Amino acid sequence: MDWAVVLTYFGATKEYKEVSSIHWPGGRIPKDRPRCGFDGNDPACYKRGLKLLEMSLIITLFLLIVIIIIGVLTYRKIRLESKLANMSWRVRWDEITFVKDMRSSCMMSRLSITSAMSFKMEHGWVCWTPSFPNNICM
Repeated sequence: MDWAVVLTYFGATKEYKEVSSIHWPGGRIPKDRPRCGFDGNDPACYKRGLKLLEMSLIITLFLLIVIIIIGVLTYRKIRLESKLANMSWRVRWDEITFVKDMRSSCMMSRLSITSAMSFKMEHGWVCWTPSFPNNICM
């Protein structure tokens, strides 16, 4: 870097005289204070907004999560409706046989209830079924 005299100061008259023009880097005078301060620790340098790529990535991920949640809820609703439409658990009125001669179990003693149950089991009126989905008792 070459040093050159650009101004001369006359102390007796307290005047400056321009000897040559000043060449500033970038064609303009530098600021009095650097952007991040002289030691680079100015808090203004730490404030930084999200870039366009980061913002678009966040929005895309948010929309993807919302779409997945809506899809899962829709799938579960459709699956539940199809299970309800199956109706294998429903008993029609014509499948029910009412016994007219038997007394109500609330009117019987414990011994009578036990003997009535054993009679029903012997004649196939009672069907023990395990708790499995789609299990049909015939």
